[in-house]
Amino acid sequence: MPKEDQLSLQPLPPRISSSYRRLRSRVKQRIAETIRSLTPHLSYSNWIKHCERPSYQPARITQAIAAFHYMPKVSIVMPVYNTPVVLLDLAISSVRAQHYENWELCICDDASPKLAVRARLEHWSKQDPRITVTHSTENEGISRASNRALQLASGEFVGLLDHDDELSQDALYEVVKLLQDFPHADMIYSDEDKLDPQGRRIEPYFKPDWSPEYLLSMMYTLHFSVYRRCLLDEIGGFRAEFEGSQDYDLALRITEKTDRICHIPKILYHWRMAPGSAAASSEAKPYAYDAAKRALTEHLSHKRIPGEILHGKWRGLYRVRFNLSEAERVSIVVPNLGKEDDLKTCVRSIEDKSSYHNHEIVVVANRSIDADTERYLSAHSCRLIFVGESRNFSRLVNIGAANAQGQYLLILHDDIEVISPDWMAAMLGFFSQERIGAVGVKLLYRTDRLQHIGIVLGLKGLAGYPLQGRRGRPLGYPDPSDFIRNCSAVSGACMMVRKSVFEAVGGFDEQLPGAYSDIDFCLRIREAGYRIAWTPHAELYHDEPPSRVDLSSSEAKYFIGRWRNILKNDPYYNPNLTLRYEDVGFRV
Repeated sequence: MPKEDQLSLQPLPPRISSSYRRLRSRVKQRIAETIRSLTPHLSYSNWIKHCERPSYQPARITQAIAAFHYMPKVSIVMPVYNTPVVLLDLAISSVRAQHYENWELCICDDASPKLAVRARLEHWSKQDPRITVTHSTENEGISRASNRALQLASGEFVGLLDHDDELSQDALYEVVKLLQDFPHADMIYSDEDKLDPQGRRIEPYFKPDWSPEYLLSMMYTLHFSVYRRCLLDEIGGFRAEFEGSQDYDLALRITEKTDRICHIPKILYHWRMAPGSAAASSEAKPYAYDAAKRALTEHLSHKRIPGEILHGKWRGLYRVRFNLSEAERVSIVVPNLGKEDDLKTCVRSIEDKSSYHNHEIVVVANRSIDADTERYLSAHSCRLIFVGESRNFSRLVNIGAANAQGQYLLILHDDIEVISPDWMAAMLGFFSQERIGAVGVKLLYRTDRLQHIGIVLGLKGLAGYPLQGRRGRPLGYPDPSDFIRNCSAVSGACMMVRKSVFEAVGGFDEQLPGAYSDIDFCLRIREAGYRIAWTPHAELYHDEPPSRVDLSSSEAKYFIGRWRNILKNDPYYNPNLTLRYEDVGFRV
């Protein structure tokens, strides 16, 4: 090798290497700032400035509190251990700064070796009679310390606060404001963000309304969580054997007792990214993930959901792999509008790649098909039904459903190609829960970019596909294309539904021959009291081009006339997120 090439392979001297890293970091930061300036709806600081701050009006809050007819005491439970005094002061001060004043702060110092912590807690308890402190004789962990603090509580509701985090000034006001309209709420949670080491607010987490399937994927309710005290007593408080995920275990057990769960779509909690905290790194508490897995496993048992819990793609994400006996038959209904090559590819992928074998394929064709295709379908045991010339997709689906023999219908476009062998089982497993009405899947373009991860009402006008055409969420955590959750609607390109539910809601509406028929169908399922689930563990290719919304079309007018009242208020899409763009940015 020439001497010049040998020299070029030598590592950079430490001083130059360090300077290079700093320069690269500054360049990346400048590029990010430029992108945010061109796309202001992706800037959290811009959202705080133009949306959150103008809506915060202390005088109005004071007037509202004076008019409250229900003013329960809220006990804030805070375990403390060796907290830096500056951060401890900030946490306690955030409680004392609350607009709603009927609170108490119940603190347990878990035998902190730092004498300054004990002294500071004594100082605060003397400053404010609403602050009560107890001390453990030895360090016992977060769960036992939280239970000791809980024993001090006398409030009707209990809120959870970590010793170095902060509440927004209106946190308790918003909780009690909600209770004016929903006094029977048993669990309340809010949106949250993080505080970086410099105290700057970053990484907002705007959550959906109550989503049972989402909670099976991760501890999404997290902060700020408030529970009815009597329910905490009933379930026995925190359990030390789930240390590290004691809050997840608590939430799961609460949801086994009640479905009166409410969400406040506002940032009421600031989670500090302190060194060693889970907010700063998912590797901070590796034991927590096994504890969460055990809590979820127990939860499945209590809910009689047959399956096992697996770790997901990233720390803190989990997957339910359902146990199926193949006793239940699935009828795959494939409306065919004349694309015969696509149809053969679709059928071939079903037969070659599906691990669930108790199924039938019912092809509903709106015209005669060539003899070669007919022989191919017959060889693959497909039932072929011919109907009169029609472009009405809804009519073809309904005819296929009427001729299906299975307990479950799997509606499938004829240009779908299966990717993951467990696609059918991943959908079918959800129906072990009685209130699941339909299940949707992850659809990808052949470039492996996202096409469908659920449908959002109101997006791009009437309804749309978030993150369509992207490889994932650009804003970071958490990526909605990675975890099971509930949606208002899912695409009819691949949707499984109980046949009994299909018949109960009247099938697809033939007055919507194409556009919006699947969304309308899902909304009628929800109206009947069932949930719609979406799973990333069933992946399929679908090359349908992005749809364009034509609000002047007869179908759009019909759809709007039926669902006008909910199109701008999708419960599974946070109202602080944009409806203008598909990138899940902020609504500004």
